[in-house]
Amino acid sequence: MIKLIRVVGNSMMPSFRHNDLIFITERKKILINDIVVFDICVNRFIVKRVQYISRNFITVKGDNPKLESSICDSDINKRSVVGTVVIIIRTKMINFLGYKFLVPTKISLP
Repeated sequence: MIKLIRVVGNSMMPSFRHNDLIFITERKKILINDIVVFDICVNRFIVKRVQYISRNFITVKGDNPKLESSICDSDINKRSVVGTVVIIIRTKMINFLGYKFLVPTKISLP
């Protein structure tokens, strides 16, 4: 199953920017440098890059060296991984008639 998620925050810049859209899909085997989405509590998704893999856990890191996260460098259970990023949609926020819209500007692969 493919899911669409909106990126919130800048911890994965320059790979992802705030409000970018990403498509994720389930994958049985996680690889180092994969960009994964995991759920740390109900419907709170985190997007990070895999740095290390052990039997039941992964260690992750954000791409932005200027920002740190309490999630990084800690063991994340592989069961909490909801998917791996397969498509990135770069977006731009525009105002039109008093409404804000996300407009796609570029589609790419991770």
